[in-house]
Amino acid sequence: MGRRPIEVFTCGIIAQEVLQGLKDEEDFQWVKTRLLMLPWLEITQQSYLAAARLSREVRYGGVTLASVDALIAAVVTQYDAVLWTLDKDFVRAARVLPLRLYRPS
Repeated sequence: MGRRPIEVFTCGIIAQEVLQGLKDEEDFQWVKTRLLMLPWLEITQQSYLAAARLSREVRYGGVTLASVDALIAAVVTQYDAVLWTLDKDFVRAARVLPLRLYRPS
């Protein structure tokens, strides 16, 4: 039995987070080109409202989540997606939120 193909998406806030961390212009252009090849999930008014709610939920659960991470979590849950991440903040948030994570080994 073969592996099931996966769909990979991004959204504006994830693209910004990835790109702003790149120091070299050549790397920036290379990554930007690849990000633009992906389908982008729309961030809506409801995404921002959901981010505020998720931020409150994790805070009451004893976890602090930055606003940008709350927005990412909201978009992921809004689209019933799985978040590929190396960020431990999302691991902590997933203890409180219905957030599905993929963490490469």
